[in-house]
Amino acid sequence: MSDWGFDFVRIPVQYPCYLNFDQGNDKEKRIKPEEVFDYNENALQEIENLVYLANKYGLHVSLNLHRAPGFCINAGFNEPYNLWKDDEAQRALYIHWEMWAKRFKEVSLGMLQKH
Repeated sequence: MSDWGFDFVRIPVQYPCYLNFDQGNDKEKRIKPEEVFDYNENALQEIENLVYLANKYGLHVSLNLHRAPGFCINAGFNEPYNLWKDDEAQRALYIHWEMWAKRFKEVSLGMLQKH
């Protein structure tokens, strides 16, 4: 991408992809409230590595929670909350963003480009 002249990349992320939860065989894949914060460290590390790789090549990264607790733009998982109606969903969204912010808190653009 950087060879083509791009300097920005948006990485869409569905929060269920970095959770430990029983996806089972049912089509609705119900996420239980107690699973919303059960992070899969290996999945988080893969996303983190992708951010560092993009920055290694001079790409600024927008980490986009394309699907967040209580909100989705498409089907695939049955949410335990509604972001627009439930305080629990809003708190969960804040906690997820806080988790990402803590993972990257020591990172500046200069540090990322040297990584």
